Amino acid sequence: LEPAAAEFADLVGDPGAIALDSQLARALFLGRQHQRGVEVADRALAAAERGDLVALVADTLVTRGSALSMLGRSYEGVGAIRTGIDLAQANGLTEITQRGLGNLCFYVMNSDVRGAFDAARTALALAVRRGDRTYGAFTLVNATEAAIDTGDWDWAQREVETAMETAPEGVEQAHLTYCRLIIGSLRGEGQAEEAGWLERYFGAADEEMVREAIPEMRFWVAFGAGRLSDAHDAAMEYGHVLPAEASYIFFYAAICALWERDGERAAAALAALDATGVHGRVVDMDRRTIRAGLAALEGRTADALSAFREALGGWRDLGSPWRETLTAITMATLLEPADPEVRAAAEIAREILVRLEAAPFIARLDAALAGPSDPTGHPAAPRTASVTPLATTR
Repeated sequence: LEPAAAEFADLVGDPGAIALDSQLARALFLGRQHQRGVEVADRALAAAERGDLVALVADTLVTRGSALSMLGRSYEGVGAIRTGIDLAQANGLTEITQRGLGNLCFYVMNSDVRGAFDAARTALALAVRRGDRTYGAFTLVNATEAAIDTGDWDWAQREVETAMETAPEGVEQAHLTYCRLIIGSLRGEGQAEEAGWLERYFGAADEEMVREAIPEMRFWVAFGAGRLSDAHDAAMEYGHVLPAEASYIFFYAAICALWERDGERAAAALAALDATGVHGRVVDMDRRTIRAGLAALEGRTADALSAFREALGGWRDLGSPWRETLTAITMATLLEPADPEVRAAAEIAREILVRLEAAPFIARLDAALAGPSDPTGHPAAPRTASVTPLATTR
């Protein structure tokens, strides 16, 4: 694409040359050359606007917005993606609408849990209607991860099983197997066969981005199995190899450390989360939850309760019952289980977990509520005697 763009650079205003630039911008974005992708997209957009080439404007806006979001300019980036979607919808450009919604899901996960799920579900419906099974399977990965947060696990599982009935071997089957592995792991279903197959498939992939998904897969399996140290390590590895998803996975790394009462590793995960520079309401509540756990480990019970209270309310406002349950389990693990606030949060969490059929986490919550092993009646002592509070980075 780059030599072709240079060769035809003199064809100013030619629709083919503009389309070439638009695809070059997309290739640069997918190749993680985000700043260059924005620059080429700007060039394509200026020419496409002058020529009133609506489809190219809409598609390139989605590319530009996605690249901007990867550069940490998420407000501007998401705005560009939404404009591209609106323009595509107004002009009946279904394929571009589908692509825009799929990308939007990914880039609003840090700010709008329900919005991410709705965007992915709509993109999936468009893919099914168009018969685009490969993109549908890819979209279902984002939809499943969003559905985990919103508590729509049954919907995701039904969609996966339906798609599996006709999925050919190869990339579609891999995407769908990955979705099945996530849900199955969280529900305590054995996923050894799926995990082994995906390890081999991902490991043999030509694309680096596919191979980099292996630590995330290992995280889900270990987290569902209760192997917290392994889950923490896999989450931290994944966050460092794929910064685009670092903000959400570092939260899980911190949760694993907190459940093991390891303040040092929880604080390190929080520092890694802060270092991403990612912002949004979801990330704010992630930080609030982690800091509440650190306060509990330090023995600052009043501060911990206050922060946990805010986190629980935040997750309810955002529509994430799953993260509400993770917060409640953290409370029950680190604070006195008999505390009325802890009990109340745990009761709500247990109802949610029963509905989700999340057996491993019901067991973990019940074990935490059973009380501390310390004969004095106090929660078990943390591994780290003290944790230095971290400065807030927003």
